[in-house]
This record gives sequence, C-alpha cells and structure tokens, in this order.
Amino acid sequence: MTGGTGKKENPSHNFYPLAHVFLFHLGSDEFCDVVISSFLSPIPWLLGSILLLAVAIICIYLFYRQPKQEQTVEKEDEAPKTPDPKEAANSELMQRIHHLVVEEKQFLNSDLTVSALAKQIGTHRNNISACVNLIKGCNFTQYVNGYRIEYAKQLMLKYPDQKANAIGIDSGFANDTSFFRTFRALTGQTPGDWKKQQSSQAETEA
Repeated sequence: MTGGTGKKENPSHNFYPLAHVFLFHLGSDEFCDVVISSFLSPIPWLLGSILLLAVAIICIYLFYRQPKQEQTVEKEDEAPKTPDPKEAANSELMQRIHHLVVEEKQFLNSDLTVSALAKQIGTHRNNISACVNLIKGCNFTQYVNGYRIEYAKQLMLKYPDQKANAIGIDSGFANDTSFFRTFRALTGQTPGDWKKQQSSQAETEA
C-alpha cells in the first residue's frame, strides 16, 4: 500500500497514490524454499565445522613439529664422529716417536736419523717424516733439534762456566757450527748472548 490524497473534483475517488511500487520476481517459490532450507540445514554447518577443525589440527601439528625437527638436527650435529683410521694411526705413531726421541733421550745421539728411528719402530722412514710434519708442523730434523736446544739451555744454566761448543756436543749436535746455527735460528740469539741475558734477569729478580 502506498500513501495518497483525495481530490475534491471526484469525491468518489478519495485515494490517489503518490508513488508507484514495482515487484521483481527473482525466481520460483520452490527455488527460494530450497535455498532457505539448505541454508538452515545442519549438514553444511557440520561439514564446515569439520573442515575448520581439520585445518586447526594441521596448523597445530606443523607448529609443534618444527622445533622437534630442529632438535633432531642439533642431536645429529652433536653425535660423535667416527674416528679417522689414518688420524688414529698417526697419533699412535707420534706417541712412539716421542717415546724414543724424548723419553729415552735419543735426541742426544748425534747419529739419530729418520731411517734409524724408522728401523726401531718397524715402519718406513716416509711414514715418520709425514707423521711429524702433519702433527708437529716441521720436519724431523727441526723436531729433534728443538729438544736439543732446550736441553742445551738447561746445561748452560746449570753449568754457566762450561764452553758453548762443549754444551752443543753434549746436547746431541754433531759439531759446534751446527749448534750455533740452530741455536740462533730458534732463539734469535747466540748461546753467549742468551746466557748473558739469563744472568741479567736473575740479578734483577734477586
């Protein structure tokens, strides 16, 4: 119904509409009933709830699964590595070299060579050289001479009046020339200068 007014000219028609009303029919009543009934049916709501629940479960699973993967990677990183057979063999060989050269003081023997030591150990001389070079970072001669120089220092402190060339011979060097040259190479000083420096330090501390 729309509003209107009556006119005096025609008293029998006392209502005139002021506007028009249009009714659009979008479909049959059966179609509307199906849509409404489908919307109000519990099945779509149930399916939607199941879908949302499944998505939530997947998100929770992925959220808690990521830290476990990181922990697994950390545990794998912390797992002990399998020892290298070559590294173990070199370590064992170096222990035997150290025992003969240092503990048995074969470095005091001026005739000590790689071949002589390899014969005692029962291996090839190349294995001795490679092992010392790998673990100590020097060749066999430098390795042995290092202990000879340290021993010579002890002798000079213990016997300050003994001549340097005699100390060199007692420390395993074949001659005094080799002793002086090696001593300077390792300490940057001659045996005499080194002895004076040690004496000066001892007097200062006293």
